[in-house]
Amino acid sequence: MRICFIDLLFNWPPRGGADVDVFNVLKQLSKSNHKVLLLSITSSTQNRGMFKIESLPFPAKKITVDFFDTYFLNQLKDFLLSSITNYQPDYIIIGDSFFLKPILTLFFDEISIPIIWRQYAYELLCQKDILKFLNNKPCPLDYLSTQDICRKCGLYHQKEKLKKLEMNAWMEEYLLTKAYKSNYSKILLNALQKVQKIVVSSDTMANTWKCYHSEIVVIPAGIDTKLFHTEKNKNNATKKIFMSGRIEDPAKGFHVLYKACEELRKKRNDFELVCTGGWEHGFPDWVKFLGWLDYEELPQVYSEMDICVVPSIWDEPFGIVALEAMATGNPVIASNIGGLRTTILHGENGFLFPPEDTETLMNYLDQLLSNDTLRNNMGNKAQQYVSQNYSWESIITNYYEKELLK
Repeated sequence: MRICFIDLLFNWPPRGGADVDVFNVLKQLSKSNHKVLLLSITSSTQNRGMFKIESLPFPAKKITVDFFDTYFLNQLKDFLLSSITNYQPDYIIIGDSFFLKPILTLFFDEISIPIIWRQYAYELLCQKDILKFLNNKPCPLDYLSTQDICRKCGLYHQKEKLKKLEMNAWMEEYLLTKAYKSNYSKILLNALQKVQKIVVSSDTMANTWKCYHSEIVVIPAGIDTKLFHTEKNKNNATKKIFMSGRIEDPAKGFHVLYKACEELRKKRNDFELVCTGGWEHGFPDWVKFLGWLDYEELPQVYSEMDICVVPSIWDEPFGIVALEAMATGNPVIASNIGGLRTTILHGENGFLFPPEDTETLMNYLDQLLSNDTLRNNMGNKAQQYVSQNYSWESIITNYYEKELLK
């Protein structure tokens, strides 16, 4: 089978979970004797297409573009149509992009090849950002149901960014497509009619999208179990509680974890809190910030930790950091929200707690810190569970081949 994957945000080494997903899906499909081709772009202004074609384990093509060139959309359309015409795929999968995704879809209006959308977060359902998160809590609205409200909300927040000259890939597409105008919803709805299936990462996302499309396929993220693994039980003298990801983002809930640990330090001082990213000042010495880590550095860091926490307060579409932690033998304590509910088996390979409930989180941390046997057993079960259910080989066989590409 021949599959063309279009991704306008792909970078390798990765900048996020979507990059990891694209890379491993195409790599494993190629290993499984499918023909694959990645089409992408390099932007002269933002971090798009930051990869070397010759370093990828699958074929790829990309062009350099200027989003503010008058002929940008024509250039992009010509590149995609000529590539698709030459390649003649059985499926076109449109992956990471923001407001351009419907326009890309309509480029192929006269082509009969099935088109699949891969949605990694809440892009297209929120005009503010990919989080669908407002006033420090998940927003119950979505763009396709309450277009005027969401359009005005998005316009308000993008104006604030423009005042600060905060230009990013989201803003580029927002301005280029004029998504702030009322007729953008018609473009999106027309594109949806052209799409055969929409792939999402969890039931939470599926429940949102099923109101607007009849063919929603849930495919979880996978994990490279050869890269993320451990062969020993953890036994640090000073236990290490770890939070990975963009901790500076309020939606990720660092403040919840910090408050729980701060309360727990009044009872015991045999642990430290270790985080990626972080701040330079303003925290006690038992809080350690590692800064931004390369993808290749993460497995070793995870293997040195004792407990991992995912305290998100937004509806995580999946929560790849939970899988990474589990694959390296760590029990995970996570918010009972979004896709995290599907990967954490409460009381078996970790614990789930109500979002922002610092007291419950503190009690689970205390329980795992006090019981080496429980902590190690949960970590071992977590590693086994991921190995059995989330290896890239099983994701391709059980989801892509059996459910999506048929």
